[in-house]
Amino acid sequence: MGEANAIEASLNAKIFNLFALNKAAQVLTSVLDPRSLTGMAVDVATEMGRAKSGALYVAGGPGESYRLAGAKSLDGGSFPSDLGPAAAIVGRAGSLKSRPFLSPIPGRAAQCLIVPVHLGELLVGFFVLLDRVNPEPWSQDDFEVLETLAAHVAVCLQNARLYEKVTEQYEALEVAHARRVQTEKLATMGTLLAGVAHELNNPLSVILGHTAILCQTSRDESLRARAEKIARASERCARIVKNFLAIAREHPPERESVSLRQVVEESVELLAYQLRSDGVEVVMALADDVPALWADPHQLHQVVVNLVSNAHHAMRESSPPRTITVTSRFEPARALVRLEVADTGPGVPPEVRSRIFDPFFTTKPTGEGTGLGLSLCQGIIEGHAGSMWLADSTGPGAVFVIELPVKETPAAVQNRAERELLTAIGGRTNLIIDDEPEILELLVDVLRPDGHEVETAGSGASAMQKLRERIFDLVLSDVRMPELDGAGLYRELEQVRPNLTSRFVFMTGDSLSAETRQFIERAGALSLSKPFSPDEVRRVVRRALERAEHAQR
Repeated sequence: MGEANAIEASLNAKIFNLFALNKAAQVLTSVLDPRSLTGMAVDVATEMGRAKSGALYVAGGPGESYRLAGAKSLDGGSFPSDLGPAAAIVGRAGSLKSRPFLSPIPGRAAQCLIVPVHLGELLVGFFVLLDRVNPEPWSQDDFEVLETLAAHVAVCLQNARLYEKVTEQYEALEVAHARRVQTEKLATMGTLLAGVAHELNNPLSVILGHTAILCQTSRDESLRARAEKIARASERCARIVKNFLAIAREHPPERESVSLRQVVEESVELLAYQLRSDGVEVVMALADDVPALWADPHQLHQVVVNLVSNAHHAMRESSPPRTITVTSRFEPARALVRLEVADTGPGVPPEVRSRIFDPFFTTKPTGEGTGLGLSLCQGIIEGHAGSMWLADSTGPGAVFVIELPVKETPAAVQNRAERELLTAIGGRTNLIIDDEPEILELLVDVLRPDGHEVETAGSGASAMQKLRERIFDLVLSDVRMPELDGAGLYRELEQVRPNLTSRFVFMTGDSLSAETRQFIERAGALSLSKPFSPDEVRRVVRRALERAEHAQR
């Protein structure tokens, strides 16, 4: 009778354990957060093992340290947070596969029950159970239950990790999608800006040209004064258009003599309206002895505009006064030019200072920043052999510092500048091609007083007819025209009059177009960007005529 009772008790215990395992499996399977899962798994293992204390140690990967993932204690005891590689335990667990065994752990004198958590042949962790609630030792039934539980926990841990990875990848995909949308918006904006600039550049060229001629020829002082005001306003409009293009386009790096003062003033002028609207004062303390830099002016514009814009954004929530201070100075001993942009905003928090130049890192709200601005700026400065950093600041606000080396301007540029100071070359026969009649009239008014004979054509087709009938010393052609454009005209001449292709100057307001830039570079021709002034026209005509005459020698 006693033996029958024992068998019945054993069966009841097994049935209870099976029900408990089934219930535990349902609960654990529904949990996909790794941290919550490990905590629940420890609770279940401690309960089913009838232990006072329990813990789960998990390794991040093969050979890595086993760290405490979850713990429970009824008597207030604690477990070490890190068991290291746990070589002795891992070795024994490997030889015994998934079977539980007794072993001490670092920091605990008593024997603990170790329940390996295997995923296939990989030991992903182990339960540690300590101090039975009742004085009876762990039985074979306990081992079987805990072994089954550990196998299920291993699968649940794997599922939770896979879910976590999928979630991270999905979030990364969403971020990448948002960046792609932003990139496409910028590309669309660039295309739109190119079209707007092209339409604005022609009338701006006309205004600039005729006001300059009026200023030079008028004897009426009041009329000349009014013309100078119109000229200054139109020059400002032209600078704003050019600055927008310099920022928006993917401009190939170039090097020329650059005035840092001019770059800063033009960049601030570009943002003047927004700054004034938000009550931001810009103080420019620009030294007069700063030498010219050998740099890409378009890229330096990008850097200064980005820094001033960031400073402006940082001060939006700050109380007045809101001030941006731009300082420059020359350090002859180090042959460096130093530029600082400081603001009176809240500054950069210490916890993000080390990441401020990381690509795609931004402190701006979603949709207001790509996290690329400072990274690109630093890349531009380093591409100029300079350095850029966020200065340590004890006061309010942030201070960004740029240092650029001063290099001697190449002799070729110096010689070119000297040549451009010479008097204009006159007495040549020029053909001007543009579909805008006002541009044709302006260029005629600029070149004829210098002694040039000028003919005009309103399209590529009519220009082709004139080029077949006579020889011209120089051809100034717009790039974008209906029907036969400047590029098409050039390609036709390469076939029928190749000697004329070296005498081309291309005029364009389409400076954003990569196709236009690549065509002009392949042709090796000089270019004149709209809007232009009469002096710019004279300089490029002189250079083109000198080049053509040099090629004939």
